[in-house]
Amino acid sequence: MQLRKETEKIVIHCTATRADQEVNADIVKKWHIQRGFRTIGYHFLINRDGEIETGRDIEEVGAHAYGHNSTSIGVALAGGLDPNGKSADNYTDIQWDILRELLEDLVEQYPGVEIVGHNELSKKDCPCFDVQKWRDENRI
Repeated sequence: MQLRKETEKIVIHCTATRADQEVNADIVKKWHIQRGFRTIGYHFLINRDGEIETGRDIEEVGAHAYGHNSTSIGVALAGGLDPNGKSADNYTDIQWDILRELLEDLVEQYPGVEIVGHNELSKKDCPCFDVQKWRDENRI
C-alpha cells in the first residue's frame, strides 16, 4: 500500500450505472480488480440510499483519475446512466446531502484541497454533472 504524500484534489466520480442497477463497494471492487487494479480505486462510494462505503484507506494512493491518483481522494456516486445507458444526473436527494457532508468534512481535514469532477481531468462524462456549479451552489 502506497500512501499519498500530499492531497491536492478531491475527484468526484460516478459508477456509470443505471438508477435501478445494484451497485456497492464490493461490486465496484470486482470490476476494478477485473480491470487490473489491486482493489477498488475509490476512497468512498455513496450508494443510492446515502450509505457511505469506504474503499481504499483515506491516506492510500487511489486508482481513479489517471495522472492525479498520487495527490487526490476519489469519491464516487452510485448512478450516472439513464435506462438507455446514456449519461444522466440521476442521483438521489440523500446522495446529494451525503456528498455535501462528506466534502465539508474532507475540506476541513485537507485545507486548500480543490474539488473537481473526473470530467475536468479527462475526456469523460463522469460524474455526469457540473461539479463546479454544484460546489458553488452548495458553498463548499
